[in-house]
Amino acid sequence: MIRVRRKVVGLLSGVLLIMGGFLWMNQPINGPIQPLLVEIPPGTPFIQVSRILHQHHLIESEWFFNVLGRVQRVDRNIIPGEYELHAGMKPTELLSKIVKGEVYHYAITIPEGYNVAQIADILDQKRLALKEDIFRLSRDPDFIQSLNVRAPTLEGYLFPDTYHFSRFTPPESIIRTFVNRFHDVMIPELKDRATVMGMTLQEVLTLASVVEKETGLAVERPLVSGVFHNRLRRGIPLQSDPTVIYALESFDGNIRKADLSVDSPYNT
Repeated sequence: MIRVRRKVVGLLSGVLLIMGGFLWMNQPINGPIQPLLVEIPPGTPFIQVSRILHQHHLIESEWFFNVLGRVQRVDRNIIPGEYELHAGMKPTELLSKIVKGEVYHYAITIPEGYNVAQIADILDQKRLALKEDIFRLSRDPDFIQSLNVRAPTLEGYLFPDTYHFSRFTPPESIIRTFVNRFHDVMIPELKDRATVMGMTLQEVLTLASVVEKETGLAVERPLVSGVFHNRLRRGIPLQSDPTVIYALESFDGNIRKADLSVDSPYNT
């Protein structure tokens, strides 16, 4: 009789535990619905993911969340990244989001005329990439070749636009997105222009970059371009201040006479 009672008690306990778990999985924690960004670094084990969610007051029980992950067989399928979560989400919804990799994306805008250094600063400030990695990749011959670019650097190939990237996106993928956008938008137009002008694609791109840096007013660019083309035909220097600035390792805002003689292939 005692054994029967123990079995019944054990069975009831198991049923109650299952029912409690089911209710827990479908019940959000009582807390503010204010969204917050939660970072799950690469290589984080599932048990640590549960701890992170608990520390952010998104789940009540780490243990139940660990069980939920094992029962659904997704505890090894967590995708690292930064997630926008809130306390009004059920544990099953939280789990689904980090398994599907529905990460938060940051919008960044690359203004027209920005060079590699300035773009690298934007990415670094947003904590999307280290500026050192952007510099290195923009001058890596093998990487540049893989992007179907025939130039010594990627200067001028990082297309100005608004993009959306998530935390932990590889810097290679970020740059590839910029260059692919350039190929989609600019290559057909530049090829036609190069044919008409009797110049290479790289020469047209370089000259266009110099013109863009020379004046910020679109209405003035045809005039500036005409002046530069005349100087090229006559075989005289462009004498463009932006090329001097680009050639300098550091620039304090003033171009000095000595700067005009800096030994650099970029100095025109």
